[in-house]
Amino acid sequence: MKGKILDFNAATSRGVIAGEDGKRYNFNGTEWKSEGSASTGLTVDFVVNGESATQLYLDKTVSSASSKKIAAALLAFFFGAFDVHKFYLGYNKAKHTARKTRRLDAHCVRACALGVSHTE
Repeated sequence: MKGKILDFNAATSRGVIAGEDGKRYNFNGTEWKSEGSASTGLTVDFVVNGESATQLYLDKTVSSASSKKIAAALLAFFFGAFDVHKFYLGYNKAKHTARKTRRLDAHCVRACALGVSHTE
């Protein structure tokens, strides 16, 4: 089951997890199986044993999802005109290409109407 560590006291090595089922589970720090140590706010994967949580592992899928958003934001900032960020996020549908083509066509029409070459 997955959950979030609500509280962890390093001195007593005891903590509480809010499970995705809405229940709270107590755990002992010796059940921590990932690198580093348990701390408040971490999303974890664990095994329910009665009212306790055992075999706690850090859920790395949560952190990688947020880092993917950061990378997409940076790509949008630097290469937004080329829709690189949309491709990175998996939006490689034809509708995005068609919209970009319409924008480019409208830009060329305006440039021609004003007598400005868009290749300069």
